[in-house]
Amino acid sequence: KQDMPDDRDAIRIVQETWPDLREYSSGMLTLKTIRTQKAPDGWYVAFIQEGSGVPIISARCYQVSNDRTVRQTGLLNRSIMVQLEDFSPKTCG
Repeated sequence: KQDMPDDRDAIRIVQETWPDLREYSSGMLTLKTIRTQKAPDGWYVAFIQEGSGVPIISARCYQVSNDRTVRQTGLLNRSIMVQLEDFSPKTCG
């Protein structure tokens, strides 16, 4: 039985499934960031592109379940007026 993933595992699992997401960082000094949110059913992971003058340009959201399966849960391809600190990986908005 595999251990339940932590937030770093969840990010790595998503990036292994979607290699183009490896350019995102969880650091705060980049315009492409990663946010995670723990839930009873696993982790929600959001890959967010921030903009100049617009808080969030786009986001791709995923759920990594406790058994390490991953699925995409949301996709935003338009600017939204939500501050990064108010963005929820679980609702993708």
